[in-house]
This record gives sequence, structure tokens and C-alpha cells, in this order.
Amino acid sequence: MTGAPTVRASSVEVHAGRGLEGRIDGHLLRHRHARVRGGLSAMPLPAVEAEAASDAVSGESWVYLGDESGLLAAFRLTDPLRPEAGQCVAGLAALGLPSEIVSGDEAGRVARIAQRCGIDRQSARLAPQDKLERLKALQRDGAVVVAVGDGINDAPLLRGADVAIAMGRGSALAQTSADLILVRDSLDDLPHTVELARRTQRVIRQNLAWSIGYNLAALPLAALGFVPPWLAAIGMSLSSVVVVLNAMRLSRGSPPQRRPGWPANPQAEAA
Repeated sequence: MTGAPTVRASSVEVHAGRGLEGRIDGHLLRHRHARVRGGLSAMPLPAVEAEAASDAVSGESWVYLGDESGLLAAFRLTDPLRPEAGQCVAGLAALGLPSEIVSGDEAGRVARIAQRCGIDRQSARLAPQDKLERLKALQRDGAVVVAVGDGINDAPLLRGADVAIAMGRGSALAQTSADLILVRDSLDDLPHTVELARRTQRVIRQNLAWSIGYNLAALPLAALGFVPPWLAAIGMSLSSVVVVLNAMRLSRGSPPQRRPGWPANPQAEAA
């Protein structure tokens, strides 16, 4: 039994935040988001439109396929919330880091996700450039912004962020625009990453303080002849050993403990 023939599109154009279009066997096809059905309105589907309006509130979204003559098909899409999302947001809040959603999805879906995750600030129906403008506004107010994304439309936002984090199963463009990639593809790693970064910063400061303090105390004594050269060499080596051992605490340390206010069961909180 032979398989179905492979169909390839040509002249494919991606319109960020709107959809894409291309030609198959010379026939132009357009793929559009519900809110930008430009060029696909020649075949109205009242029942679909009414259902799409309802789904915009319930959290699902619609995309449309059409050609030069009008609408051909409508697809209802669902994108379930990650089960660890509420726990991640609570963990970041416990570390003093507020969260904000900037999304291209419909307002109803974004509001529902924000409520379930305990996020106060959210923006919906944003094009990629609108997301970047929101980030720049936060930066102008003095905020240091960490952006997390996984889609092609998140690439401008990730490139503009002070720290950009992409998901392990995200798009290649999002990953190449990021500073960090969550290999486990789990939001649980975000609070742990912040705590590890802060612990690393503390160790660096401790090592710098020790090195500067030791050299300020030992070098003048060695230069004035109060300490023999062989003893000064041993002391310098021991100082380096102390620095290395202090840094090794980062690899031996256990994962950060759950903070107060960090729920163990995000689904229970969402309910």
C-alpha cells in the first residue's frame, strides 16, 4: 500500500501575528487568525462566528483557511495550561519577582489564564512588535525584565529582554533568540534558576572579598620581609583552594526548598 503523495507549498510568506500564506500547485492558500480574517470573508459562516465569539471567552481560539475566493475551513484550537504554571508564578512571587502576561491570544483566554495563575497584569491580542513595545516600556521605568517564550512570535520579545529564556520544546527561532533554554521543558525550573543565580552571585562576592582581603594583608607583609617567600607561596595556594572549595558548594547543594506561599498543588489553587 503506497502512502499519500507529499504536498509542498511554495512562495510561503509568514506574517508575524497574523498568519501565513503560500501556493500549492499554483493555488494560493491563506491561513489567518480569527481576529485578522483579511481576504477570507467572502464565505461567511454565521454559526462558526458565533461559536468563535463564545470560545474567545471560554479560552479556545479559532484559525481560518481560505483562498482567493473566500473561506474554506475553520479550526478550533485548544492549548491547555501547563500544570506547573501556577506553581511557577507563586514561586517567582515568593522570590520577589512579579509576573506579567503579554500574549497574542484573545482577551478572554488571557484573562482566564491570568486568574488561574494569580497574575494581576496581562495584555492580550498583541502582535510581536506590541510585545516588544511593552517590554521597552517596562525597561524605561527601570525594570530588569526576564522574558520567557517558546514561539516564533516571541522572538522579538526575547531579543529585547535583559534575560531571555526559551522552552526546551520551543521553536528554533525562540531558542536562538534566548540566553537560556529550559532543557526539561518545565516551568518548575524557573524559580530554581533564579535561586541558583542568586546563590552563584553570593559565592562570587564571597570569593572576591576573600581574595582581596588576603592579598591586602599578605602581600605587604611579604614585600617587607616579614613573611618568607616559601610561606607566602603556600599561603597563596591555600587562598586559591579556599576559593575553589567555596565555589564547589554550588554543585553540591540540594535543590532550593519550596518557599512560603509557593503552592504544592497548583490545580487545587486554580480550582
